[in-house]
Amino acid sequence: MLSYGEKLKQFQKEGKTKKLYKIIFLFFVVFLNFNKIVFANVDSQNVSKESYWKSFNFTDIYGWGINPWVMGGNYIGHWGFVDEYLDKELFGGYQFGFGVGFRPSKYFEIFINFLKGEYQVLLGKWGDQLYGPAIFDASNGHFHPYSPPLPLDIYYTSKVFLSQIGVRGIYPITKFIEPYSGLGINKCDYECAFSNKDASIAYSEILSGTKYGLNLTFGVNFNLIRNNETLWKFGPYFEIGHIVTDSEEMHDWLWVGCTYRNQFLITTYYRYGIILRLDYFLNFLF
Repeated sequence: MLSYGEKLKQFQKEGKTKKLYKIIFLFFVVFLNFNKIVFANVDSQNVSKESYWKSFNFTDIYGWGINPWVMGGNYIGHWGFVDEYLDKELFGGYQFGFGVGFRPSKYFEIFINFLKGEYQVLLGKWGDQLYGPAIFDASNGHFHPYSPPLPLDIYYTSKVFLSQIGVRGIYPITKFIEPYSGLGINKCDYECAFSNKDASIAYSEILSGTKYGLNLTFGVNFNLIRNNETLWKFGPYFEIGHIVTDSEEMHDWLWVGCTYRNQFLITTYYRYGIILRLDYFLNFLF
């Protein structure tokens, strides 16, 4: 039996969800009518007519990343230790960059993206103690079952430069709306360490290297078209696929002389964001 407060929260949540659906629906209606009114020279249903897309395109990419697995509380999980007084935390961050695409046909595109990102999670707060088997192993048995009190807040930080190459299948609904899905290969140059919040001071050895991985991409492009040519496009994207290191040692981990071993998280499992593409200037080149 739900309490009054729980029922109220549930009702408010349902109300917010309905509002979100209405906003999304309204966006589609306004977007399609905006194209028809302002760029009335285009038949929005004629997706078979050629040349409304550009063979080459350049894209700005802005995104965020998150892992769905909670860290903190009583969950030791991936790290082998936990701050039991820590609120539940998620490994996440941001990424941004640009992409280049080659679209030889209406339904197919080859892309290359270059992204810079930083991902982070809070793993311990000042004055708390860390608990778990990794504390015993890293200290060679000196600390057990708890570490000494932390002198500072402790974060794990991963800084990356991500290169992606892959292909997309494009499924036009109209010239204005083009869902797509893709498969890519990631090449990730990274640095990772335990650090302070702004990642300016490392509290461990800094590990660096290059790792590879696969990712699946889903998204939709919304096109603004005039005279059968795309002027501007934008849309959300969603990626699945993370990168981790092999099992590695990290020396001087939090305390001098401690050696911590793990598979370190490099990128988040989920990444999402917005792409922006201005094709107007490309009309003069291609």
